[in-house]
Amino acid sequence: MSSLSIPPASRLQLWPEQRRAQLALLAILALALAIRLVLWSLPEHQPANDEVEYLTVARDLLAGRGWRFYEGYPWLRAPLYPLFLAGSLALAGGDARLASLPAIALSVATVYLLFLLGQAITIFQRSIPGLRTRADLHSDPAISLRAGLLAALLSALLLTLATFANLWMAETLWNVLFALALLLLLRWWASPRLALAAAAGVVLGLATLTRSLPMLFTPAIVLWMLVRFRFQGASSTPEIEGSRAESRGAKLPIHAALFAVCFVLTLSPWTLRNWLAYSAFIPVETGLAYNMWAFNEPREELETIQAILSAIPNPGERAEYAQRRGIERLGEDPAILLRKIRPNLTALFRVKPIEDRFLRANYYSDVSLPYFVAALLADDLLYLLILLSAVWGLATMRFDGRVLLVLLWLLYVMATLALTHGEGRYRHFLYPALIPYAGAAFAGAGRGVCLRRRGLALACAAMLALVVFTSYPWAWVGANLERGWWQAVADWRLWRGDAEGALRAELRAVEVGEGSSDSWIRFGLANERLGHAEQALRAYRAALTLHSDYYPASVRLGALLRRLGRDDEAREAFRGQWVAPETITAWAWERLREPAPERLDVGDVLDTGFVSGVYAPEMYDGVSVRWTDGSAALRLAGGPPRLLALRIAAPRPPEAPPAHVELCLAPRRCLQLPGAASWRTYWLALPAHAGDWTLLLRSTTFSPAAVNGRSDDTRQLGVLVDRAVALPLR
Repeated sequence: MSSLSIPPASRLQLWPEQRRAQLALLAILALALAIRLVLWSLPEHQPANDEVEYLTVARDLLAGRGWRFYEGYPWLRAPLYPLFLAGSLALAGGDARLASLPAIALSVATVYLLFLLGQAITIFQRSIPGLRTRADLHSDPAISLRAGLLAALLSALLLTLATFANLWMAETLWNVLFALALLLLLRWWASPRLALAAAAGVVLGLATLTRSLPMLFTPAIVLWMLVRFRFQGASSTPEIEGSRAESRGAKLPIHAALFAVCFVLTLSPWTLRNWLAYSAFIPVETGLAYNMWAFNEPREELETIQAILSAIPNPGERAEYAQRRGIERLGEDPAILLRKIRPNLTALFRVKPIEDRFLRANYYSDVSLPYFVAALLADDLLYLLILLSAVWGLATMRFDGRVLLVLLWLLYVMATLALTHGEGRYRHFLYPALIPYAGAAFAGAGRGVCLRRRGLALACAAMLALVVFTSYPWAWVGANLERGWWQAVADWRLWRGDAEGALRAELRAVEVGEGSSDSWIRFGLANERLGHAEQALRAYRAALTLHSDYYPASVRLGALLRRLGRDDEAREAFRGQWVAPETITAWAWERLREPAPERLDVGDVLDTGFVSGVYAPEMYDGVSVRWTDGSAALRLAGGPPRLLALRIAAPRPPEAPPAHVELCLAPRRCLQLPGAASWRTYWLALPAHAGDWTLLLRSTTFSPAAVNGRSDDTRQLGVLVDRAVALPLR
């Protein structure tokens, strides 16, 4: 076939040349950033699923403790995301919330990469066999640019991608790396260059070091590169006149070998580290070995499996044991693999309420009605549109090397997850391939396709739509919409000053389904506003009956009992169940708005809501105290001029840095205090103040574990606080 030239306008545009397209892409990227920052501005969420693990490992790395977390964990994880998170935490000064900002930047970069991928799959799509006309329907550069912009818009709006950008999870980093690797491979197909092959190998290796799924797909990519001549007559995007002759002369085996070598070299430092640390060949991680035992109908409970594996100190031996147990189980009943296929594929494509679906302060927190409706539209509905339109795009685009690579990847992911373990969040592995073809379908890149192709696309789309619709949590959606509606009505009535009407609306919200802990808390607050203390107590206890570890209910219950003078019951409520005391203290400081006391016995649990930046109460020298974390705050009664008495101590081992203590009434009204190791009471005159006083107590810190190798206490300790008293001057 004669060589084909392509006009410059049909080449991949790293940035659009037309001003309207430039403005459109800028607006899409700005929209993507805005959505992600709006979610970031929500109150910090409780870590869910893998977040707890990643945060722990990242903090270990920052503290110089290495990868010790995995010495007692059921599996060894890929290293790149914990390293990325550790770097983000270092830049953010240890603030986990600020550490989300680099991931948000990566998520916006993914939107741009999907813009490029949308172009890359549609550029110079020449006439398709089976078209009603032989017209060159796919060589229009406007379609290619439109496909890229629509792919970017879909990825900007998809709430799943925006949500995961705000989670401490590996998916966002993996998405940007895999999308870049896919783009490099598609560009290599268009015009084989050694630099593109090498770069694709390195980037795919980095993606594998983030999540190991692509590792076993690498041989398929090598074969795909070797068979490029098979598609030579349909070369997708020749870049310049004569590029086909140039590619015929290219030594494709060298390209494929370079890609494979760069991929292996990228993995090799981590693989070598694992060999030196564990005397075992672990290329990336050991999750597959765990899955072979845990998800092949084991006879043991998952908790038992995890306990057994955690007791094996060497990750290599642990993986070998888990793999052997999984193979033994499959040997007993090979049909397990067949029985897994349908439920795992259903789990991959269905919509399911899970912990990381919304950014919530707690797993059990209600989702506000606007947020929930936004998720239904920009998550569930948009996901379905992307899925079905991507199927249409793949079925109607010309079958060339680009389509072949994407189809191979999709089939590989589905087959791997069907035979191991499927979850809805694993759709992230599909999005870099699906979203560009969804954009192409919306851009009209498959117009004029024959009826046979249309029928195939519709059949596949119908099957996937059936999976989504039949497994969709309709009852859950209905209950959340109804409950959210009545809570919105209650807020509106309260804004109008109708407290009785708000109470009736809150009662309707409680009666939806089995109720929710938050709806019971809201019902309790509505009763408190009307002076119905006993009804409020019953409401808070009902919230704890649903979830005994739901600390917002514990705090509300404790605060009401404290106001009623039932101190022993209040202490018990403030302690909560199965919740870190620091979590309760931080939440109470932010949410409780009660008049501060004149006398604050720090360390008595009744100080909850009036102290911040402190650790759990403990006994020291026979009194109840709290350690500060270096930046504590105390809330005391204001009003007329008062005399402050603050009793603190700063004991430290000789190896620790000296204590420097500062007491601030305002950012520029600070007093240096001696950092004495023994108890000292400091007196300070407080002028008249309309509201409560917030006293800031700052100090240098030390870590017991850092100064004493035998200590497991990794806290950063500042000073001990016993009590604070603000006495009116008479």
